[in-house]
Amino acid sequence: MIHIIARTAAAIRNQKHTYTTLRKNWVYAVCARSTYAACIGTGIILTAKYSSLPPLVPLWYSKMWGEARLAEPFWLYGILFSACFLHFLNIILSLTLLKPYRIFIQLLFLSSTSVALLLSFSVIKILFLVT
Repeated sequence: MIHIIARTAAAIRNQKHTYTTLRKNWVYAVCARSTYAACIGTGIILTAKYSSLPPLVPLWYSKMWGEARLAEPFWLYGILFSACFLHFLNIILSLTLLKPYRIFIQLLFLSSTSVALLLSFSVIKILFLVT
């Protein structure tokens, strides 16, 4: 039992060391700060404007014209959650599977940041369109 606990503690220390090494990478640092700023900033704007939103907002632009495009305003939080989830999924993938491939890690975080910025821009555009 003690051997299992010691192995688990060593694995946690190794992951912490890997994450510390990852944080020193300038691409990760810029991408992480940009993603966090986009998610937090959009969340603040969404929360501030939530009371002035109509009962249905245009969200599903791939649907045909009319009521099929409309959704309840709480779905806008789902867009923010998906951006944050993608970023944390990229952190897990980079710490476990892609540890030896630095260029793929950087590409993951660049794509994650671009997705987060585009989703934040889309949510803000919807907010200012309907209010």
